[in-house]
Amino acid sequence: IVVVVAAALIGAAAVVTAIGSNRWVPDVLQRWLDERIDTTSLFDLDTELNLDVVSGAPYVMLWGGQSMLSREGMQADIEPVTSFGLSFGTEKTKKSAVAEGIRRFKRDGIYVWHGLAADSAGTANATLGLWRFGFEDINAWGYASQDSPSGIYFINGSNNGWTILDVTRAPALPDGQYLNDFGSAVRYGETMRAGVDVRLGSVSLNAAYTWDQVYPRHLFWKWAGSSAIEGIAGGLVSAFVKAVGKSSPKAVPVMNFLMRNGLAYGFKTLRKNNMTWPFGADTSPLNIETYTLGVTVSF
Repeated sequence: IVVVVAAALIGAAAVVTAIGSNRWVPDVLQRWLDERIDTTSLFDLDTELNLDVVSGAPYVMLWGGQSMLSREGMQADIEPVTSFGLSFGTEKTKKSAVAEGIRRFKRDGIYVWHGLAADSAGTANATLGLWRFGFEDINAWGYASQDSPSGIYFINGSNNGWTILDVTRAPALPDGQYLNDFGSAVRYGETMRAGVDVRLGSVSLNAAYTWDQVYPRHLFWKWAGSSAIEGIAGGLVSAFVKAVGKSSPKAVPVMNFLMRNGLAYGFKTLRKNNMTWPFGADTSPLNIETYTLGVTVSF
């Protein structure tokens, strides 16, 4: 039954994706949809951006912060981790054709970050270090100069990545098992990212909150079903933000930030006890909440 439901949800998500990308949609139906929810004409590709074979300008981001770790059911505390990371990739910028001062950028890249374990001799709590690496997808809408990307942007993003834990002090059983489940193996996980990016020319200063959930094992079909539900909810949010864009373009950056990050935070909360909610894995993920400050350079 679970597999059938998951397959149906995946199919529904595929239909939503197909509509959004104009594939397999009859012209009459597409025109009807365009009249109601499409505002893609609001944004034209910034022709001043020098697009090369990687379809975007390169960027590099460096950041540092503090990470808090927890796992539902674990009574012992885990010492906070000092974190720092690097990401790099390509960036696309678009500007509004009808609303002066509205811009959007998208960054696609690769990231790696390291968490330094606290001194195990100075605490009775569990201590661990970690490495995390993977792919990042950062989207932002903001208010900027019509002639340059300088301005303030509101970020929503998601990462898919893998984590390696290095437990330096494990609590006694049964709490110790909550960390032993991960061992030193490479574990898959997903991330939400919310933040503010202040850009001055080619340099950006950013502050962000991220929530990583690392899975002790990967249950593909249950995970796919849960992801499909989130994808459908995301499609509804997209339709709402597009409707806002048609009537009040200046409100798009703030509404997109609130709606998308609110949705992502809600699903992270639902998965704290069940990593494949609502499909019963009865297994909680490792939660890593990080507050960061960083700098990005776009070339």
